[in-house]
Amino acid sequence: YSERTHFIFELIQNAEDAGATELAFELLGDRLEVRHDGRPFTAGDVRGICGVGQGTKVSDLGQIGKFGIGFKSVYAYTGNPRVYSAGERFRIESYVRPYLIEDGGDGGDGEDGGDEDRAGTRFVFPFDRADVPPELAVQEISRALTTLDVETLLFLRSIERIRTRGDQVPDAALERRSAARDRSGRQVVLTRQRAGRRSDQEWLVWDRQLAALGEPEHRVEIAFMARAEVDARRLIRRESSPLVVFFPTQKETFLGLMIQGPHQTTPAKDN
Repeated sequence: YSERTHFIFELIQNAEDAGATELAFELLGDRLEVRHDGRPFTAGDVRGICGVGQGTKVSDLGQIGKFGIGFKSVYAYTGNPRVYSAGERFRIESYVRPYLIEDGGDGGDGEDGGDEDRAGTRFVFPFDRADVPPELAVQEISRALTTLDVETLLFLRSIERIRTRGDQVPDAALERRSAARDRSGRQVVLTRQRAGRRSDQEWLVWDRQLAALGEPEHRVEIAFMARAEVDARRLIRRESSPLVVFFPTQKETFLGLMIQGPHQTTPAKDN
């Protein structure tokens, strides 16, 4: 990855593929904690994040990430990630070795999620790499969380809210509301709330399924930013309009609108 903090998008992708509706990041002085309310971990997920090339999503274009590869990006900051999900508690050592965390033990992260973790999934990423001091980790991750763009949510299907808080991170919420329009397409409203301030973006989105290509469960989408006027909505041309593969890539389309599809990308998903 061009930046270590790209792992944040990998975690958003994994939560989206797990069907989560809400995702929360909490940055502490010695670790990052991430929670989501998606489906609990399966044995296949454990094999995926502990294996190499064994992700559970390799053959499914409808899911964004390859779990086995994408999750590895957390090792830019941690050497021993921990997972608590539906009563399953384990830490990973040497990238591929899972070890059980006994009930009642916090695995060294200072908190035991208890019943709360049984209703969702919690990841704990201690800042224990010798080459990345905790102070540097907090500095880099806080910057990335603070500048996380609300448009990250635009083309997602499940996640409706991302919350961020913690050390050097002001409490904030990114939200997505979607509703079908009378004639065609759907209206998507993206909201950022931070420090008592709220800003909204309105988008009009149209999609077409790929049945003609033999992929009826997949679709391509276009999205225009819109502005309400007295008797209509005006479409607004975008100065920057990168190609989107669920998340924006580095490929500029120069179209003035956003276009998204299940393209194949590099492992970093930026190209």
